[in-house]
Order: sequence, then C-alpha cells, then structure tokens
Amino acid sequence: MQQLFISHAEEDWAFAAELGEALEQRGFTVWYYERDCLPGPAYLKQVVQAIAECQGVVLIVSPISMDSHQVDAEVYRAFETKKRFVPVLWGVSHDEFAAQKSDWTMAMRAATSIRVPPSGLSSILDQIEKGVKMLGVSPAAPAPKPASPRPRPAPPRARKKSAKPKSDAVAWTVFGPRECSPGDTSLFQVLLHTPEQAEEAGRLARKADSEAQPRAAGEVEELLSRGEPVRLVFRSKGVEVQEPAAEVIWDGSPQVVQFAVPVPVDNQPAKQFAQVRLYRGLAPVAHLSFTLRVNEPAPPPEPAPVQSFQPVRRAYLCYAAADRAEVLRRAQFLSSMGISVFVDAIGIEIGQNWRDQIRRMIEQADVFFLFWSEAASRSQEVLHEVDYALRLTGGDPDKRPHIIPIALSMPMPEPPPQLASVQFLDTLAYFVAPEAARETK
Repeated sequence: MQQLFISHAEEDWAFAAELGEALEQRGFTVWYYERDCLPGPAYLKQVVQAIAECQGVVLIVSPISMDSHQVDAEVYRAFETKKRFVPVLWGVSHDEFAAQKSDWTMAMRAATSIRVPPSGLSSILDQIEKGVKMLGVSPAAPAPKPASPRPRPAPPRARKKSAKPKSDAVAWTVFGPRECSPGDTSLFQVLLHTPEQAEEAGRLARKADSEAQPRAAGEVEELLSRGEPVRLVFRSKGVEVQEPAAEVIWDGSPQVVQFAVPVPVDNQPAKQFAQVRLYRGLAPVAHLSFTLRVNEPAPPPEPAPVQSFQPVRRAYLCYAAADRAEVLRRAQFLSSMGISVFVDAIGIEIGQNWRDQIRRMIEQADVFFLFWSEAASRSQEVLHEVDYALRLTGGDPDKRPHIIPIALSMPMPEPPPQLASVQFLDTLAYFVAPEAARETK
C-alpha cells in the first residue's frame, strides 16, 4: 500500500515522476500511473484501488489537468473516500486555480496549495514534506542517505575548458485563423525565432497555411541556450486539442510547432479564449493569449427537390412499318404490365382522319416509345411523330409524354438531330435486337 497517490494529467507525467522520486527520497511511498499501473487489469480499477489505499493525494494542478476529465474523476473519488489533498500548482496561479476549479477547492476542504516557482521543484520540497506530515502521513522508511561523492581526478593541464553553448534572445509568434465554424479543425502554428527572423518565421507559417495570420507575439524574457529543449502547451477552454503538448530543441533557427484544434459541432457561437505556454524544463516561463471566434454553424443544405411520381398508364409506340412484328411483341409485354398501349395498327378507327387520331394518341400518352432502326431513320412519318411529341413537351423533360428511344437494330443508326440530347445507347439491344424487316413504312 502506497502512502501518497499522485493525481496528474497524462501530459504532465514527467513532472509527476520527478515529484514522486523526490518524495520517495524523503522516505514516503508513492503511486503514479506511468510507473505503477500493471498491464492486464483495467486501469480505472487500479486507479480506484490506489486512491482507496492511499493516505493522501498529491494533486498536480496544471493548465492541462484542469481540463482533464480523468483528473476530475480522481479528485471526486478521493473526496468521496475522505482523502486529504496537497495541491501543487504547476504553471497556474492561485487566482486562476480558484476561479477555474471551484469544485476542486470545495472537494479539498480549503486545503492550502503551493506553487512551483521558476527556480523549480527542489526549492519547495521541504514545504511539501512538512505539509504531507501535517496530514498525518509519516515517512514509511528513513530517507536513503545520498552516496558519498567520488573524488574527481584533477584535470590535465593541457585540457581546455569546454565552450559554453551560445544563447539567444528569442521571440515567439502564434499564427492561425481569427474565426472558424463548429465542426472545423483549425491549424495553429507556434514559431520560435530571434527578433531578426520574424519575417522568415512568417514565410514558414504561410508555407504551411497560405491564410495563416499572426494572432499573438512576444519575447521570452530569458535567453535560450542552443540545444536546450523547450516545451509548448496549447490549451483552449471548451476545446479538446488533439495533441496539446510538444517539445522542440532551440538551435538558433526558426522552429515550428503545429497544433490541430477541432471545434465541436455543438459548440455555441462565442469568442473562445486560447493560450500557449512555454516551459523551460518543468517551469513555465512565458505565455501568449488570444481569442478564436466561433461563428454560427452553417445552415444545412436545402434538400434537392423531390420529383413527384407520375405513374405510367398510357404509352404510344412510334415505329416504322418494317418493324411492326417486333414492336407488337413488345406491346404485348407492356399490356401485361397494366399499361394501355396506343398503336396505329390497332387504335385507328376506319373513316377517321388517321393523322388526327395519331396526334390524339400522342397527346394522351404518358410515354412516347421510339423504336429506332434503319427503317425508322428513313421514315418521314416516324420523324413527324417525333416532332409532334417534342412540340408537346416544349423541351421540358418533366412534361409528358416522356420520349424513350429503344434500339431495334445494331449497329444503331444515327439518332435524329432534334433528339441529340436524348440518350440512345441501349446495351441490351445488342442481345435482343432482331434483323430489321425489309418492308418500309
């Protein structure tokens, strides 16, 4: 059973490990996830058990942990099991902590927090140890004695002192959009550069995103040594940044770090507050703040108009006389489907003007089937009927009768010019088209 449980965000694991090792050097036993969670059992079950068995919780309060659902759950679980807290503020002021996490301060029963200063963790370890002891947690074992240092041999006279790495005054700039819409993923770029490299940094940002705009800029107060690692953390309230922390090695040239910032679809239109913090080692040394405006969500696209369904009840069959036998076989099939078929050989009454009767048939038809063949292409009567059907529709594809060509012979003859926009290709015709009859209409 470990005496202290260290609650922290995943991105703060390095600081949690440093704090845990420091407390163990002072005789306390410590549990933290990265080192002590066992493979196999559910990690949530192991965390709950570690909280239940500990005597106190050391909570690392950072910009990331304050937005972490997992750390929220650990704080609430520790509160429910009546554990005492030691809050350690890392990169967060007391006022920021109190303003943003009032529920945590209530769960901790007004426990006094301590802030990690720029000088680092070592300068406050004595105070943390005293605070843990005041909670009733005593070291489980005497603190191990530090090993006596080995005497170092005197350096040879000819050895030269190693040159110190060069240090630079460093500026930094955040590039990104000024506004976005719910559902968007925005690219934000943080560039470290010397003041003289500002224009070059802008070119690098616009090379990755032609619409990139400078959103915030400043200078790091302390000089950075070349070869020194710098850690950058991006946070925005209400937005889950995909990879909020990144590390870059300063080498004197512009360094680029990119963050993908997705805006939830259900995000309400507002100005979102965002901040980038720069850490030197484990201590935050600078930050840049800016806003991101979330616009109204784009209206959903209007649905495409749904064409009204018009059942086919009547069909006119246009064909050349040479194709009559084949067309009548097709007519028989259409009749079996419940469609009334108008065919000149059947529907024309004796003694009546046959041209007028054909026009009436075409006017009453829902579909105008054009049986196209060599014979049909040479028939003037077929072309007259096609012209009349076209006059009825006026070129509107939604008006009736709908003109549907059916190829009767292959290769298919050239379609009439007035039907150039109508699709004549019929793959099935290659298999079912008979030889055209010799008789002409």
